[in-house]
Amino acid sequence: MLTANVPFHDIYSNFIELSPVHNENIARLILWEKLTTLPQNTPDADIVTVGDSSGFYGLVPEIVESQLQGGKLLNMNCCSDIGLDGYFQIVHYLTENMKNPRAILLSITPHAVLSDQPNDLSTQLRQQFILPSKLLKFPSMRYRLPISNLVFHREWRDELWFRRAEERKTWNEMRDALTTHRGWAPVPEITGRKSPKVRCMRWDAEKQAAIKANRDEAPSLLPGLRRIAEFTKGRNIRFFVVFNPVSCPLESNPVVQEIRRQMEQFEQEHPETRIRMKIPRVWDEDRFHDIWHLRNEGVRLNSLEVGSALGLALADR
Repeated sequence: MLTANVPFHDIYSNFIELSPVHNENIARLILWEKLTTLPQNTPDADIVTVGDSSGFYGLVPEIVESQLQGGKLLNMNCCSDIGLDGYFQIVHYLTENMKNPRAILLSITPHAVLSDQPNDLSTQLRQQFILPSKLLKFPSMRYRLPISNLVFHREWRDELWFRRAEERKTWNEMRDALTTHRGWAPVPEITGRKSPKVRCMRWDAEKQAAIKANRDEAPSLLPGLRRIAEFTKGRNIRFFVVFNPVSCPLESNPVVQEIRRQMEQFEQEHPETRIRMKIPRVWDEDRFHDIWHLRNEGVRLNSLEVGSALGLALADR
């Protein structure tokens, strides 16, 4: 059982579940921490990354900035669970809670399910952070955490309790890393993971079979990307999309071919979003912890590569 010293007034919301029957969703904790602290604590940030956990663990703001001609970056990536609708909700929230955002970089991974349809988590993001319902905070909600601990753990504690099977830093350590590195944290060291190559082969076979059986399994990028591009353009914010490195040889995969086709159409419709990066970016397996996340040297190289491409794109008006 891990505990983290999260004061109850910090989770004055129903977004954190505090369930006694299953582990606390780490994605919710990361989203909550990032959205409620990073924009407020870094008022001079003007460039933001949004997307899945490959970018969360794979883009170090300080290294990306070393390739830019000025600018301060926030890493607001979290998880693929929220989908393109969730990424839009985060972009919407950031435009209302940052002083001078000038560019937003969406970093996503071909392995992830790319859909523009809302899901439970993205819907809750919208309810808790965007809609007027975010203002409904009943006084009793301030005591959710200690009362939950009293009922389920028989202790009156202003701490967040959660169980985790994996070896991981405590949530306090994760919060410290997010604050120190403006939203980036090192990927946890987890033993027992399968080889990226094995996972890639299985993913590749499953996706190809699914697309042959049902065309609805194909990724639906365009509607979600158009939505973000039009929203940011209306606020004079630059928008770019990059795909995170993969260890799978995906050049001939039908999912990636469809992603490439949709990206070509998107960039024709929105030429201001062009950025010089390949789809897919296939890297050596040795640079990966697992199918999703890079090792330290891979993180450094990815941050440099993305920073270089972003610097060129920002300079190209």
